[in-house]
Amino acid sequence: MGEVRPVAAVAAWLSTLRTAVATSSDGQVARRLEGHCERGAVWPRNRDQPRRLPERAMAETIFERYGGFATVRRVVSDFYERVLDSPVIGHHFENVDMKRLLDHQARFISYTMGGPASYTDEHLRRVHERLEISAEEFREALVLLTETLEDHGFEQADIDEVASELRLRQGVIVTR
Repeated sequence: MGEVRPVAAVAAWLSTLRTAVATSSDGQVARRLEGHCERGAVWPRNRDQPRRLPERAMAETIFERYGGFATVRRVVSDFYERVLDSPVIGHHFENVDMKRLLDHQARFISYTMGGPASYTDEHLRRVHERLEISAEEFREALVLLTETLEDHGFEQADIDEVASELRLRQGVIVTR
């Protein structure tokens, strides 16, 4: 059976699909769906009228609200400047290919924001197991990320949601 994706990842995929449909070159799909693809509308089985989904089900993800990968890359770059200066966690990044790490981290943070990336706990466990990260180091990284998100204008509720997503994975990241 395939991997189960979080609702936010599916919502991001659907948003991309809506954009593709709306901009299709032949216009056939867009014409057939005209009037039925507005925000929250879904074509029902009886095809009479579109039914409305709850607004929360169609809400933009944090990833979408703040500008997607471009914003996340800026956030991650700023975050790692702070991380490298941290006396608590900076030592973990000596002799690390930072360009590669920034790319991976941008995708991971995008994932925590409901973006179109996917990470499993097993993957996170595998990449962190040799690093011997302590609970104190995890908390330091979380504080630095929270400060970075604040400095980039993220709303507190969105910061709390990203932090919650990270805390859910603490058990596979903290290895000491």
